[in-house]
Amino acid sequence: MSMMIRNERRIIGMIEFHKVTKRYGKGRKGVDNTNVKFEEGEFIGVVGVCGGGK
Repeated sequence: MSMMIRNERRIIGMIEFHKVTKRYGKGRKGVDNTNVKFEEGEFIGVVGVCGGGK
């Protein structure tokens, strides 16, 4: 018989970014003037092509 013990921690709060811009090379924009807010308990993921600058 095996037992698994998990040490769970609850994250409280939120993360917020305002007016985020990311440029590659000579002005090529990956993200332009973007606002995002992640609330407590939300899960996020960033997707894109391989080598796309995630």
